Amino acid sequence: MLINVRSGQVATDQMAGLAFAVDIAEEVESASGVALGVWTVLYGRPIGTVSWSAQLDSFADLAALTTKIGESSTYLEKVQAAAGLWIPGSFEDRLANVVHTAGDVGAVEYVSSLTAVAAPGRMQEAAAFGVEVADYVAGITGCALTFCVDAFADMGQMTWFVGYPDAAAVDRGQETIAADAGYAERTKATADLFAATATRTLAQRIN
Repeated sequence: MLINVRSGQVATDQMAGLAFAVDIAEEVESASGVALGVWTVLYGRPIGTVSWSAQLDSFADLAALTTKIGESSTYLEKVQAAAGLWIPGSFEDRLANVVHTAGDVGAVEYVSSLTAVAAPGRMQEAAAFGVEVADYVAGITGCALTFCVDAFADMGQMTWFVGYPDAAAVDRGQETIAADAGYAERTKATADLFAATATRTLAQRIN
């Protein structure tokens, strides 16, 4: 299973940008049959960052999706008409392999992500830890976790996505993780598996 995430930054008109993001997702779903999640990033990325996410079984499926929407004249017209809404050069795509999932909270309204890069020569150990900590966090929080390893971009880049059903669940989850001694012990013991810096974001679903 793969997760493809396309992100871009709205230039000035935030409401128009969000409306377009939802509308174009519906157009893609209509043309391809693939469901998209539309997210506005609240923290951790520049203001106005919007992401579209899709889960696919293979890269061949992603290529087929791209072909289908490329053949849709309505899709192309809408993209061209909305070009001025976005900061030029702000779009980027991420393609990640889903390594492990844990927990299930049903519908997800918020997603917190933590992205880190494995230390040189430690990728297999870091991935094993990624699976272990995903199961652990799902167990103590009751949240849904998806652990992914990027297929391209920075070698060894890994992301944990934590899904929350509502804002109150975000608070509970963060408080539980921060106070849990077992989580602290695990992260401290494996600190050398990753590069010194990591990135955390919080996004809200808007479709």
